[in-house]
Order: sequence, then structure tokens, then C-alpha cells
Amino acid sequence: MNLLNRSLVLLRPRQPFLEWAELDDAEGLALDVFECMREDPPSFLVPPCVHFGSARILIAETWPSRRTLEMFREWFEVTVSSAGEDTVKGVEILEE
Repeated sequence: MNLLNRSLVLLRPRQPFLEWAELDDAEGLALDVFECMREDPPSFLVPPCVHFGSARILIAETWPSRRTLEMFREWFEVTVSSAGEDTVKGVEILEE
């Protein structure tokens, strides 16, 4: 196995995220999406040793315009793993 030259960041939403999502939830899916994201959080491969404070997250235009690091920490539980093993043989991870 090869050690990946990346860190993995998991973003697990918290209650304020759900409250925001429910503001524009005509289909009634916010709670289901929230629960799915809590169970299987979005994950991002980032450069090694990225610290929480310097991580950059792409945010949709509909999100509140005044976002702060404090707000981000209230909305998301962040887990960072600094080491990962590539367990897939014969498939290269290509850099762009």
C-alpha cells in the first residue's frame, strides 16, 4: 500500500446548518439530507497538513453572505486525518 500525500477532511453538519437548510425547503428534504450528511459526511482530499483555520471550502451562492470562521465552526464538525493509505492496486491517483 502507498501512503497518500494528502489529508482527508470530513465535514459533518450541525444543527445551525439544518436550520438554514429548512428556510428554503419546499420539497421537505432538509432533514433527510442532514441525516445522510451526518452518517456519511462529505469528504475532501486536501494538501497535507492543512490546518482547520486555513481550509478553503467552496460555498454555494445561496449561503449567508456574511460567513465567518466562527460561523463555520458552529455549522460543521470538522475531522481531519493527516494520513491515508491507498488500498486500490493498479489505479493511479492523477494530479491536475
